[in-house]
Amino acid sequence: MIKTQEIPYQDDETLCHGFMAYDDQWHTPRPAVLLAHDWHGRGLQICNIAKYMAKLGFVGFALDMYGQAQLGFDTAARQALIRPFKEDRRLLLKRITSAFQTLQNLNLVNAHLIAAMGFCFGGMCVLDLARSHAVLQSVISIHGILTPPPFNDSLTLNTKILILHGYQDCLVPPQQVRAFAKEMADKKVDYQIQQFGLAKHGFSNPLVCDKALDFYYDAGSSRRAWDAAYYFLVSNGFDSNNLSTF
Repeated sequence: MIKTQEIPYQDDETLCHGFMAYDDQWHTPRPAVLLAHDWHGRGLQICNIAKYMAKLGFVGFALDMYGQAQLGFDTAARQALIRPFKEDRRLLLKRITSAFQTLQNLNLVNAHLIAAMGFCFGGMCVLDLARSHAVLQSVISIHGILTPPPFNDSLTLNTKILILHGYQDCLVPPQQVRAFAKEMADKKVDYQIQQFGLAKHGFSNPLVCDKALDFYYDAGSSRRAWDAAYYFLVSNGFDSNNLSTF
């Protein structure tokens, strides 16, 4: 049976609330997927994804970038919550590293088999975690921001990376994708970029429909992205013997 648990953790003075989902029939450490939310915060959507990961055989861990599981209920609130992390990428890296280290230390988790998956703002977060040379098996960014932090280094990255990108994403134009590809090539990363021609920003989230921001859900692109994410995890060392397909 799938169980869930709130996992509190600290980043200096900020109390964060992780959300873990797992199967109570597991008796040995399992692969885990660290899940980074979009600019809405650690809400129902990312927690449901954590539960779905548990059904697939992974420990799902939805991190809390804002602390206290804060949520942004309108555009202004979301912009206010995300702004400190956009302006200070070291703060962003420190916050997600706290979540990653918490996940590594959980008894249910095989610390050698951790992947990270992020959505929009969360995509930027997991890519920065990968750039920091954290010990990650794989990283998946779904309509994530691809620009590197100002303190980015040029060392080789061993983490395998999958980018799932909407070609019509207003926040990630083609030149940003090309720059990211060059960064990955320069760092000798085993990476893939899969683009969905009709997809806009937020294409994987059924709740997204914002004409003003040009953010829209696209069912076909979302389905193909989830298929790609699953097979990327499986092909990079995650045991698929007991996993169903998306």
